Amino acid sequence: MIFGGKFVSFANMIFTYRKSWVLMLLYCLGVVIKVFYTLYFLPLIMEGEELGVFFGIQSIAFLLVRFNLSKGIIRYFVKLKDYDREKGAFFLLVFLATTILYLLVLCSFFIFRGSLILFFRGNSYEIIRYLPLCFFWGYLILVNITLKAWYICLKHLLWPNFLQNIVLQALVLFTILLHYFNLLSFEGLLIAMLIPYVLNIILLIAYLGYIGELSFSFKLNCFEWSFIYSFAIYNLFIFLSGGIILVMTRIDTIMVLGMCGKYNASIYSRVAFVALLLELPIKVIKQVSSPLLTKMLESKNYNRLQFFYKKYTLNQFFLSCFLFSLLYTNLNYILYTLPPEVKLVGRQVFLILALSEIVRNLFYTADNILLLSLHFKLSMFVSLILIMGVIGNYVMISRWGVVGAAYATLSAMLVSGIFTSFIVRHKLGIHPFSVHLIPIGFFTLFTALTHHYLPTLNQWWLDIVLRSCFVCSIYGVLAFLQNQLKKTHR
Repeated sequence: MIFGGKFVSFANMIFTYRKSWVLMLLYCLGVVIKVFYTLYFLPLIMEGEELGVFFGIQSIAFLLVRFNLSKGIIRYFVKLKDYDREKGAFFLLVFLATTILYLLVLCSFFIFRGSLILFFRGNSYEIIRYLPLCFFWGYLILVNITLKAWYICLKHLLWPNFLQNIVLQALVLFTILLHYFNLLSFEGLLIAMLIPYVLNIILLIAYLGYIGELSFSFKLNCFEWSFIYSFAIYNLFIFLSGGIILVMTRIDTIMVLGMCGKYNASIYSRVAFVALLLELPIKVIKQVSSPLLTKMLESKNYNRLQFFYKKYTLNQFFLSCFLFSLLYTNLNYILYTLPPEVKLVGRQVFLILALSEIVRNLFYTADNILLLSLHFKLSMFVSLILIMGVIGNYVMISRWGVVGAAYATLSAMLVSGIFTSFIVRHKLGIHPFSVHLIPIGFFTLFTALTHHYLPTLNQWWLDIVLRSCFVCSIYGVLAFLQNQLKKTHR
């Protein structure tokens, strides 16, 4: 069975270890809140163009934080020789590096400000007015990500996940409700959206103090110069290559906003949000897997790494296909707030973006291993290929609109995933593929083609239950067959 075996793979650990069940539950509850206000509540209280501006500002802010140092924090945390003496200085070093590199990103925005104005002038000039807000919002999100990475290193995962997935999303929903009751204007709403992130940062820092892990030290001389130099070089490469890779694979919403206008951007953003729900396994599992991958790479235990690499990819692919099937079979209900004239296009965009997320799930571990290994500099080649791919994005969006943006995202995911997997195979001699991936793909295709033949019930909630049970039974059979196949091989 795919989930069989105790502590056999990182994915299995996440589902067999008690705390990880709680993490998954917290994340799912946060997703429910976010789905409610993103797909149903916001479209009811905002006009199409206003909604496009809101999602555009949010997309720019979240795009900026792709340049984060979370992998560098995790990689170098395990290298601390005297934790009690060095933790305060390392904490300060992390935030100094984060702030400096973020300021470099902002400088690049100001350097290309003229080009940005020309890009958005035709369809979404309002975005230029809100760029300072985007920058500040992005920095708050970046600090949240940095603190969460610190908690991952400390193996304190429940509190930050509760804050981020429950408290933060509830505060965001409360802020939107203030706009709904006319207590906040649209501009007031955009400014008030910063408050939940500020409160989240305060609570995260306060809990660090409560558990005795909050300390600042300006004595950076406690580190050897080689440690600081290595830390700076690694994070610079992660900043340039890893950040560019993530931006190039997530720039679709920004380009749609600039080239297709606010209305089309609001449609595309909602559909893209549904597809991004397929990231759920990654967001939970990586909190456990990243420190463990780092330790295996440090000890050069490649045989063990190869075993986990395959098992993790298999489970990741299974979970993403399962979530895709659940979403696709209930897509009419999920996208019911879309205008009737764009629902067909919305389904097309969802299928393409969902496929790109499945591809990302398939190659995610390769990207993680490369960035955490000694060969992290080679990720620069991937980023250079993707930068050239922006021209392809421009051509596709110009010709096919939002559907072209989805195809551009899929092509970027495929190129980066295949190339990264090839580098890991060439340098470390490990690969993620096995014959067990084939039946998962076959069952997913079978589910997508046959769910149309299910009867449509009058009660919408009963219809959702029927279709969800159908998907669960299909993947239950698949899990049983995989289990039997494993017993046969043994």
